[in-house]
Amino acid sequence: MVTVAEYLDGLGAAQRTEFERLRHVVREIAPEAVETISYGMPTFDCRGRHLIHFGAFKHHMTLFPGTVKFTADAPLTDAQLTELIARRATEIAAR
Repeated sequence: MVTVAEYLDGLGAAQRTEFERLRHVVREIAPEAVETISYGMPTFDCRGRHLIHFGAFKHHMTLFPGTVKFTADAPLTDAQLTELIARRATEIAAR
């Protein structure tokens, strides 16, 4: 199984920058989240559940759950990232 570090080593600079932005937002909203690999992608787990997955593909990136696609040329804004992650963290907390 690949590690998060190995996954990141395979990314281009623009995708790596987007992952680092995602990582920063997750740390602000859910500092207890743990990075792991699930479904072959970097995943942040929170309270024993998957908070969010980050997939980097040839022409785009995707956040799961929700299948939110974006690119380095058309990235999600910090506000969009914050809303997506906060909504998911609230869903997990409510269970």
